[in-house]
Amino acid sequence: MKNINAKVAFSYVMFLAIFFFLSGEVKSQPIPGDALDSVYFERNGFWFHDDIGKYHQKFDRLENLPPVRTDMPYEILLAYIYGDSLLRYLSDDEYKIVYRWQKEKVNNDTIKALIKYFYLLQDFNPYLLSQYKNTPSYIQYKQSINGIKLAISKIIDVLTKDLNEAYSLNYLTKNDYILKVKIKNIIDTFYIDKSGRSQKKYYVSAYVLDTLKGKEFLTCNCSDENQYVIAPLNNYPVICFTYAEAPYTHPGDKYSPDPSILKNGSLFLQSGQELVISIIFSNWLLDRKFDYYNLFLTNAFSIIGNQVMDRSHIWSSADSIDYDTFKTIFFQRSQMILEGGY
Repeated sequence: MKNINAKVAFSYVMFLAIFFFLSGEVKSQPIPGDALDSVYFERNGFWFHDDIGKYHQKFDRLENLPPVRTDMPYEILLAYIYGDSLLRYLSDDEYKIVYRWQKEKVNNDTIKALIKYFYLLQDFNPYLLSQYKNTPSYIQYKQSINGIKLAISKIIDVLTKDLNEAYSLNYLTKNDYILKVKIKNIIDTFYIDKSGRSQKKYYVSAYVLDTLKGKEFLTCNCSDENQYVIAPLNNYPVICFTYAEAPYTHPGDKYSPDPSILKNGSLFLQSGQELVISIIFSNWLLDRKFDYYNLFLTNAFSIIGNQVMDRSHIWSSADSIDYDTFKTIFFQRSQMILEGGY
């Protein structure tokens, strides 16, 4: 009975999503100029200034919501239609059913679709999804992408019996980019946050040797001017990101960095190192023409002699595995997300 109800619920949600889109209730709508209250964003620390956004990357602001285009793959177009409908029309009472399913450890078609489509949008173009999440609008949304993201994390935790699998699946869904890189250059700097506090950070440029998640990204020249263009894949483009002077370990977190990339207990990267890194878009800023994001490192797995160092045993029971094996396991886990096999 639960499976029948789940299929009915999923079909109903999908029907509503497509109906609202085709009827014009959910369509790519222009964002009017008066939707941007510069005084509000300035007062709350979101307005771009060189002193707090020097190492941010710049993106043209979205002109329409949802950011659909006719040249998008069908599944991506459907995901934005489906997701936008949920965010606009799903009431709090209706949304609570997701948490009830989580508590009861229900794995139905609705849950599977929610996780699948969110992952597809991230993988297709992470910065487009991040901008969609942050773009100010006159359109009233009842739910948030951050709420969906948190729900997905909790659902995966309760549905996945194996701790290592649960951690790796959350690793896949929480991060915007997962890349194999070779460090090109590192600049020591200090970052001033919105409260005015200063923290030592490192601004890193790295050659992208392999793209595991995040098909579209901006490449950079790591100069003070920071000119960015869309990068073609598979020709060793350069990506820029920051990381903090910190141990990158947290209480209750299974992951801990390999000693080969630590110095005095804190993460320490060097030119020439090869790593598998994960990056998120953080500290969103804006002005009237652009969105600005800090691409921030969340995890790093050192690669030594083509061996991925995995002392946390997240990807296998061995302390290290060759990169090709790691990549096979990685895409097996991503396929679990797409097929609901957790």
